[in-house]
Amino acid sequence: LGANRWSGLTSPLAAFKREYFLRYGSMFGWYERGLSVERLRLVVLAVYTVGVLGALFTRAIRTHRGFRWLLLLAGADFCALALLDGLKSVNYLVHTLPLCTALAAAFAVHILYGRRRMQRAAVLLALAGCSAIQIGGTLHSFRYQPERRDYTAAVDFMKQRAGNCSQVMGGAEMAFGLGFGPNLVDDLRLGYFSGKRADYIVTNSIYRSFFERTAIIDPGLHTYLVKLLETRYRLVFRNSTYSIYERMGRVTAAGSA
Repeated sequence: LGANRWSGLTSPLAAFKREYFLRYGSMFGWYERGLSVERLRLVVLAVYTVGVLGALFTRAIRTHRGFRWLLLLAGADFCALALLDGLKSVNYLVHTLPLCTALAAAFAVHILYGRRRMQRAAVLLALAGCSAIQIGGTLHSFRYQPERRDYTAAVDFMKQRAGNCSQVMGGAEMAFGLGFGPNLVDDLRLGYFSGKRADYIVTNSIYRSFFERTAIIDPGLHTYLVKLLETRYRLVFRNSTYSIYERMGRVTAAGSA
């Protein structure tokens, strides 16, 4: 996460640890607080982990020509993302999770066709739990979509409060409501490297998750982010998805300080 994109090459073990716990952990609820429903997704991560490691250490799978190439491809993708991508965005899991699914399925089939009844029962239970969690999460997302309502409210507030000339830092999705142009910058570090200062900062779940993770992986950046929002900005809007901060001392579009 520092300025040096190649830092993972100098500390590969630390890079692999960050890759697993930051990218995969963020996707599957590792950083959720308390015993929330979101943390149930850790069961899915556990199934993927056991499945991939099981495939790797099972000789029948490892020596199979097709699965051997699948293992090599998955390993190459994992290493490339771990060593070369410092942001650890969960979006890039599209490159590795399908491979993890295939390897976990290969290991599951290997166990199911084995002779040990307890192992077969454990695999069936794990697969059933994993499927139930993922199907339940999908159905829940269909029924409960606060993001759509929250997005409209945040965009309407920005249009009324900020005007067209304000500099805004926030998620790229805000461009669909505010317009694509130089006034909107998607910068998770809030100008830490660029030195830019926005009139408004619009944080979403990705921004907030990134802010929390910097406390562990980059304390200097974390201190900067916290101090910036506490001393240079004030919270003027919040809902379950978005928080909007206005730079102190700025004159708003309505003419108020």
